[in-house]
Amino acid sequence: MASAIDGIISGLQAANTNIADALSSAFSTAYATLLPTADIVTGGLITLPSYDVNLFLNGILQAVNGDPVQGLINAIGDPIAADIGLVMFGGVVEGYVLLNAATSIAGDLTSL
Repeated sequence: MASAIDGIISGLQAANTNIADALSSAFSTAYATLLPTADIVTGGLITLPSYDVNLFLNGILQAVNGDPVQGLINAIGDPIAADIGLVMFGGVVEGYVLLNAATSIAGDLTSL
């Protein structure tokens, strides 16, 4: 009888440990996903506008230095082109991060 109780208690302990490990791993992965997401948002809200201003000013400088038509085109077009390319790239990176995290979390939770 004592051996049966020992087996039951050992099974409960193992199940408890497996559940805690799986949930801890899933929460850790979810938290780790927020770090690249925060970096992408920070880049989009702070760095990208600064880059746009510099591209605009480069175009204005080009216009002032003797190439007014191409300078004004670059002042307007370069920031737009940069935004489109970088936002699309950031979206692809974010999609990959989220997909990878979802796969990892699903793997953690299916081990329960």
